[in-house]
Amino acid sequence: MSKIEYSLAIELSEIRKALEIVEENRFASGLTASQKKEIEQASMVLRNREREIISQIGKEIAESIKAYGSQLEILAKNIRARTKKMGRTTQSLYKVKKALLLVSKL
Repeated sequence: MSKIEYSLAIELSEIRKALEIVEENRFASGLTASQKKEIEQASMVLRNREREIISQIGKEIAESIKAYGSQLEILAKNIRARTKKMGRTTQSLYKVKKALLLVSKL
């Protein structure tokens, strides 16, 4: 996890804690209309920021997956090439073995 992802994760955690507090206070009795309005506005601001952070984290994760994907593609090509080379070596050895068996029979 990068430093940016880590700081975003911490901020997201703090926002979720704040949202819990807002939700508890939203249904408290004895609140004035203006207090309820402020709580609703705070809730909306927190939810919007939560969505922004989740979007940022998702974009960073997608970018890192793409970066690792290209590395895996290169590794897969190398593995296929080596496997093909090993197959050719095995076939060559098999042909040499057959030739030696024919010579030994003579």
